[in-house]
Amino acid sequence: MGNIFNIIVKTFPTLVFAFYFALSFFIIGRYNQFYNSNIISRSNSVVASTYKTLDSYKKYFMLGDVNKNLADENAKLLNQLIALQTQNAQKTADSNYSAQSQLPQLSRFKLVPAKVIHNSIANIRNYIIIDKGSADGLHKDMGVISRNGPVGVVIEVNEHYSSIMSFINKDMTVSARVASTSHVGQLKWTGGDIRLASLDEIPKHIRLKKGDKIVTSGFSSYFPEGIPIGQVLKQKEDVSNFANIQIQMYNDFSNLDYVYLINNTSQPEIQAVESRIIQKQSTSKNE
Repeated sequence: MGNIFNIIVKTFPTLVFAFYFALSFFIIGRYNQFYNSNIISRSNSVVASTYKTLDSYKKYFMLGDVNKNLADENAKLLNQLIALQTQNAQKTADSNYSAQSQLPQLSRFKLVPAKVIHNSIANIRNYIIIDKGSADGLHKDMGVISRNGPVGVVIEVNEHYSSIMSFINKDMTVSARVASTSHVGQLKWTGGDIRLASLDEIPKHIRLKKGDKIVTSGFSSYFPEGIPIGQVLKQKEDVSNFANIQIQMYNDFSNLDYVYLINNTSQPEIQAVESRIIQKQSTSKNE
């Protein structure tokens, strides 16, 4: 008790000074117009600055939700783009095009956005992990794209996560088309620079120019036709009958954030046909 009394005695002058100091400010601000407006102005500045800081923190912590909403919106826009590309391709191929016959084709591909939570780029067999799984309707063999082109193919799925074989994996190939000539080849990453790939199986008499656009061919169940992949960097002479074409990809695999899983509703039927063809070829070889 004595200690508390001693503390009060020692701090009493300071408390009295603080009280009268605050009272003087109140009197000046209350009864002097100049000081009153000055104090109000400074108070408003402090309050405004505080609200601005709090709003900045709020926006920072909401970035995850904002990015997710943007990814969902991008998925809708990409769905529309794929539908239009499919429609235009079929119009060109079929002079007897009918809007009625096109309707089933437009609904073949649906995109599911997902966030990348792991992405390897330093190996020869790179892979990606995303935050969606079977609970979100994902399954093996789904093609994966970003806003800049093909990313890979789903190889493993559990309830809430999936792993993707990245395009920068020596076992991964993509069927690709030269947009200006319609020639189809196989695009493959050959190691080294993660922005470069090799386009094979294009006859060497086909002369491509630097900057020629390369897109998906649509000759697989993974990717729709016409998705931009990259552009021709250079074409080298080769001793074989095929050209050696180097492609610069649009995708920067070191900077993947959100990706889009392609749900091709026709994929099971296509894969069943492919399996029967492979089985027949295997049987004929053994005979």
